[in-house]
Order: sequence, then C-alpha cells, then structure tokens
Amino acid sequence: MLRSTALMALLAVCLFALTGCPDESSGCQDWCEGSGLQRCAGTVLQTCARGDDGCLYWSDTTFCADQGQECDDSGAEPVCAGTCTPDCAGKACGSDGCDGSCGDCTAPEVCNASGQCEPCTPDCAGKACGDDGCNGSCGECTAPDSCGGGGTPDACGCTVDCTGKACGDDGCGGSCGACNGPDVCDGAGQCCTPDCAGKACGDDGCDGSCGECTAPEICGGGGTPGVCACDPATCESVARNCGVMLDGCGGTQDCGTCAAPDECGGGGTPNVCGQGTCTPASCADLGYECDPASDGCADVLDCGNCPGHQVCADHVCT
Repeated sequence: MLRSTALMALLAVCLFALTGCPDESSGCQDWCEGSGLQRCAGTVLQTCARGDDGCLYWSDTTFCADQGQECDDSGAEPVCAGTCTPDCAGKACGSDGCDGSCGDCTAPEVCNASGQCEPCTPDCAGKACGDDGCNGSCGECTAPDSCGGGGTPDACGCTVDCTGKACGDDGCGGSCGACNGPDVCDGAGQCCTPDCAGKACGDDGCDGSCGECTAPEICGGGGTPGVCACDPATCESVARNCGVMLDGCGGTQDCGTCAAPDECGGGGTPNVCGQGTCTPASCADLGYECDPASDGCADVLDCGNCPGHQVCADHVCT
C-alpha cells in the first residue's frame, strides 16, 4: 500500500512538469541550461524554470499573439514586440511605413510627399550630366571625365590624381612631373636610374628593358643573366636516344644507335628507337627550301640557303 502511494505521488509530479518524467532509478533530466533563461517558441515567450522535482524545464510565460505581437529573439533578450501594419491609404506610391512600397510611378512622373504620382518636367539647364530632377539623366561623361570630376557639379571633368607620384600620368592626360636625365619614370610614378651595365637584355631595374634577343637566342639562355645566348637541347633533355638531331641553336647532337631489331624512328618518333621501318623524308618531300631539318628518322637534312637577298622563314625563302 505504501509503495502504491509513493508511485501515485511520483506520477503527479510527472504530470505537473509535462515532460522528463523521472523514475526511481535514474532521476530526472534538465531540458534547459539555466533558470531564468528565455527563448521564443513560435509566438510564445518561454522561460527556463525549475520544477517541483528539482529539474529545469521550458515553461510558457507569455503568449505574444494574444497581445497582437510576435516573439522577437533578434536582440539581446527575447521579447514580445509589436508588428508593423503597412499603411497605403490614399497613396499611389511611396513608403508604406513598414519598409515597403505603396507603388511606383511611371516616368516621367514622380512621387510627391503625399504619395501621389505627378507630372515631372526634366530640368537640365546649365547641366551637361547628372540628375534631371525626374529620375533621368542630363547626359553621360566620357572617360577619364566623370560628372563633377573637375570640381563643378553637373559638369564633366577629370580628377587629377598624383598622390604618391613624382612623375608619370596624372590620370587626366597630363603629367605628375618629369625626371632629370638619365632617370626615367617607373611604373610606380617614381624617378629611377636604369642599370644596364654589362647587360644586353633583361630588366633595367626601372620597369624597362636593356634590350631584346634575336631567336634562337634568349635572355640568359647560356646561363648568364642579361646576356643573349642560345640554350642548346641535348639528347637527354628532349628524350631522344638515336641518330643525329638538331639542337635548336644551329648545331647537332649525336644520340647514338639502336640495338636490333629496333630502328631509329621505327616507332614513328624521330630519333627514338622503336620497332618498325622508318622511311627518311627529303627536303622536297617536306616542301622545304632552306635551313637544316630532321628527315623524320635518324638524320638531319641540309635544305640549302636562299638566293640573293631572300631570307629563310620556316624553311621557305621569302
């Protein structure tokens, strides 16, 4: 009988707390982190409170909707806050009072202070650009000019910008200053002394060049910076293992021979050992008139020189 009475009392506590019903062995469960905390559950403001069993539960505190309000948790503390009712009575345009709009006017009409659309007469007197007073424009400026850029409102002009510059373009077709020779103006608008001592090519230190190389030479190609030279290819650098190949600098490289039954170019790649038969091409087969060229197998063809003042370009005299 005593045990039945105790169980009935425990059941009553469970019903009062609505959730987290304890049992004799495990105790109860907290459903919120601290007494007094509040949160929004839809339009209901809830508060964390301790029940008769000693556990924490969310409890409905205020039904905001009953007051014509909503539960707002966007601030530091959740609160019941009033809602905004748009008001467009008698208005055809303008604000509805709740960050919305009562409508838009069709150009050239504009919305007046009373929320009515009324005719608008554009006014561009003395203006080359800018607002015409009717949400239109009095004209556009051509870069680098901008409207008011020269300091005069509604007139096209350019804003000179020489901030941090000692020389170079001022952004308006003028100059921020000139450098004294031998100095030149670098890309940052500063006067700079070029340094090409011992250089035939490459950077002069002032965003300029000490010179250009003529193909097949490249700047630093021989391993020395600032010097034009050709960097010849080797058999190893281009993965060739047989025959004679051009090194790209007017010379040749002997890449060796193939072991039978492989043939140089037999696999279809010049100067590479492979199985198959490679038929060497002639200058005529290739349509070449000048300069050395690969025969497609294992050797280099001499296609001759151009007559008179003609020059060889891609193996054709021009």
